[in-house]
Parts: sequence; C-alpha cells; structure tokens
Amino acid sequence: MFKMNNLNIKSNIWGLDRFLIIAFSSPLISGISDFFLLYHPNLFQKTINYEFLFEISFDNRKSGVLLGAVFIPFLWITYKKAISFLDIVSLNKIKKFENLVKYLILLGFSVHLMYFLIPLLFKNAFQIQNYHIFIFKLLELGFVVLYSYYMYHWTLLSLKKENKVLYRARFFNPFIYLFLILILAFINLNLGIVLIISFFNISFLIVLLGVYYYKIQ
Repeated sequence: MFKMNNLNIKSNIWGLDRFLIIAFSSPLISGISDFFLLYHPNLFQKTINYEFLFEISFDNRKSGVLLGAVFIPFLWITYKKAISFLDIVSLNKIKKFENLVKYLILLGFSVHLMYFLIPLLFKNAFQIQNYHIFIFKLLELGFVVLYSYYMYHWTLLSLKKENKVLYRARFFNPFIYLFLILILAFINLNLGIVLIISFFNISFLIVLLGVYYYKIQ
C-alpha cells in the first residue's frame, strides 16, 4: 500500500485538488465494480454456495474485477483525505488504526478477487465442496469482523464532543447507512441488493462526505 503523508498539499486540476477528486471518485467507482461483479436479482437465495456467481456474465465479472483492481487500492487516498479534515484531537486518536485500514482494504480486494475466481476455478456451484465454502466464508467473516471492529471504534470516537469534527459528522456513519439499506431492501429488494453489495466501498464515501462537509462549515 503506497504511502501518502500529506494530502493537504494542493495539486490542482482546473482549480480542484486532484487528491480530493480521487478520494471522492474511488469509492463510487469501486461500488460500481461491485455491481458488475456481484449483482444478481436472486442474490439472497443463491448466496450460500455462490450459485449466483455462475449466473453473472463473464463480461460483467471481468469489468467488475478490473475496475476493482484499479480503484479499490485508491480507497487509501479516500481514507487519508478524510482524516486530513479532522481536528488534531480526533486525528491523534484515529491514526492509531491506520494499519488496520490498510489490512481492511487489502482484505476487501482479496474478497473481491475471490468472487471473480470462483466461477473460473469450478464449472458450477455443485463442484464447490464444503471445505471450499468454509475457506471462502472464513475470508468473508474475517473481512466483516475487521470492518466492524474499525467502524465500532470510529463510532465511539464520533460520539465524544471533544472530537469536534467526528462529533459533528456523527450521523454520516456507515452503521446508520447499513440500517437504512436494510429497511430499503424490504421496500425495494433489487435496489437493496445493489446498495448492500457496494456497502463497504460506498461507506468510505459516506465518511468522507461527513467530515468534508462539517470541516468546511
């Protein structure tokens, strides 16, 4: 994971900070990559043995994995840009989780790549053995646990008034976003599926929007 120590240094494109452009566009395009790679109208019914992956066209899956390969690593810039808007108190507390975010992005990309490879390694879902499924689910579980752990601490910090920017942006919280998605899924299942599969990547955008908006106020 490349290192960017100071994203406050301006490198302008038409008067805009190019790092800010990358920071906002990367999670959005990464979310689109999830749509190409994973969207299936019957996702929830066919997810246990990954049957849905075999029913998504190769062109869609290839587009998804290529977009993800390019833009998911740039989530690091999104993260670095987001914390650059924090006050010094918040920044000192959140920076201790920096390595965790690196591992999270790496693990997220590994899961992304896994979804692309499964239909290439097996002719159909019935060839996937239980021990394969155990390994795949273990990787998914590790990703979910790591992400939940990080966002749990981010949420705790955002509830303390001493962390000024985090506190002001506390409602731009991925847990709240996920809760709204689940409600929406009951109303419109297809839209809910689209938002759920892109949740991780879009959550970076949610956080960035919050801290950026309240920092410039």
